[in-house]
Amino acid sequence: MILAVCFDLHENKIETIEITTFKDSSIKEIPKNKYIVKEIDEEQVEFLDFGFKLCIIQELMYCKKLISPKFDLFEFVIWYTQRDIDLEKEGYDPTLSPTFCE
Repeated sequence: MILAVCFDLHENKIETIEITTFKDSSIKEIPKNKYIVKEIDEEQVEFLDFGFKLCIIQELMYCKKLISPKFDLFEFVIWYTQRDIDLEKEGYDPTLSPTFCE
């Protein structure tokens, strides 16, 4: 189960709460290039604080819908074929999360 929360920082309140559970049968065909990171030709921003980086991604991708495609963890687990990902064993511990991009 995943809990996603969007905050309205101007109003100092919670805007939305989304709880998602895994439904393997609900995922249709996933494009082969959906989660491949593309090269960019503009200035990159480097974050020193990983938690802050995740907050920015949360706001831009899920709340404001400015980054696409929207990352779906359950869909990614099916899409990623280099190894099996067991969400129950490693999905909640950031120290066990592998690096998918080099």
